[in-house]
Amino acid sequence: MLHRNVDLVEDGFDVGILTSRQVSSGSLVRRPLASLRPVVVASPGYLESYGLPVTPAELPLRGFLAPSRAIHGREWCFVNAHGEEETIGIDPRCTVNDMIMLRQLALVHMGLAILPEAYVKDDIENRLLVPVLREYEIREGAKELALVYPGRRHVSAKVRTFVDLALEYFEATLASTVDTAIADHSLQRAHVHGEP
Repeated sequence: MLHRNVDLVEDGFDVGILTSRQVSSGSLVRRPLASLRPVVVASPGYLESYGLPVTPAELPLRGFLAPSRAIHGREWCFVNAHGEEETIGIDPRCTVNDMIMLRQLALVHMGLAILPEAYVKDDIENRLLVPVLREYEIREGAKELALVYPGRRHVSAKVRTFVDLALEYFEATLASTVDTAIADHSLQRAHVHGEP
């Protein structure tokens, strides 16, 4: 795992799983894997101590954890179901350069974090993390994840095998995530609108 832009050819890598902003060359083959939708999460213990925010305006009043790429004072735009936007500036309590560490800090009650929903799906299902502000989308927050490899005429057998397995894995995982998201959305609508 690298925390920088990667030049697969120059750095000698056969294949990489990268976000679109990490891809530095137009000569690479990109195979889309997933759209990583961001979600605001916190541990139940943290929310018990500091309260559940019900609007984005409440986020700056609570301890926020952020990736170091998110500079202090960064603005986040939240959009509700009616298309109304609310932009807030967040000055993080703590910044880290690793998504794994960001998740760990959220798990040990250090604050609210914005993480890819697919990354914390199991934590949410096991009630280790709680999604907050679910009725809002974070504008321009989704990252495209892609399988990337040099655009050589002949791809080696090991790269071809890895590419095929990775595409199959992500397709199966995304299908499961989409089914869960649809079920969660239906339950949320039922709760919000009082449907049985």
